[in-house]
Amino acid sequence: MSWLGKMMGGAIGFAIGGPLGAVAGAALGHVCIDKNNNTLLTNTDENEATYFIAFFSMMAKVAKADGVVTQEEIKGVEQFITDSNLSKESGDFAKRIFIEAKDSSSTIEEFATQFYSFAREEPELLHSMLEMLLRISFSDSHFHPNEEKMVLIVKDIFNISDYDYELIKKSFVPTSADALLEKQYAVLNCTVDSTDGEIKQSYKKLIRNFHPDTLFSKGLPQEFMQFATNKLQEINAAYEAIKKARGFP
Repeated sequence: MSWLGKMMGGAIGFAIGGPLGAVAGAALGHVCIDKNNNTLLTNTDENEATYFIAFFSMMAKVAKADGVVTQEEIKGVEQFITDSNLSKESGDFAKRIFIEAKDSSSTIEEFATQFYSFAREEPELLHSMLEMLLRISFSDSHFHPNEEKMVLIVKDIFNISDYDYELIKKSFVPTSADALLEKQYAVLNCTVDSTDGEIKQSYKKLIRNFHPDTLFSKGLPQEFMQFATNKLQEINAAYEAIKKARGFP
């Protein structure tokens, strides 16, 4: 049984607390819960639940950055759920979290701070969270200045450098065919000025750190399998493109 199935069944032992716990509790209040179920959530269950709840909570605040959540943004969230191949159960819970979080009195600073306290020792989880927020922000091909303000708040709370942030962002910016290679460098956290050795070293580190098995062992929910798989494919494709351009083995 998944962490969500256990929670909806009235599992005990989930003590996330704080603003994320309040959002989760409100979202769960809209589903039928069996209070007689004494199933315990494992540490892995709690880690995956925390990531899932934090992501959709922060996504809601980013979507509302300009003061209102539009139908286009709601469709964008639904499309993300579809593209991620979430089950109906997970997708419905994600939507409930989004709805509760966007109207919550808690701020994105509070959501991000709580998540950081949970994942501060796992930089890959922090980077993956920031990258997913950027991915959804760019999904409508328009990164609103107020959306970026929200994302930058998260970036600062996560202690992600300006340099790393710009590289992540550059990988989503629409680009011409001539600038495509520069975008591939950004995917590898490198630039055109990086040496062959630096590129190879960065590639190996990214493959190791962002392999699905690695991310899941650190707390990425199984529901985000598609993100992890796509990320790995993106890293490999970027490396192959740069290898071909540079001519190194």
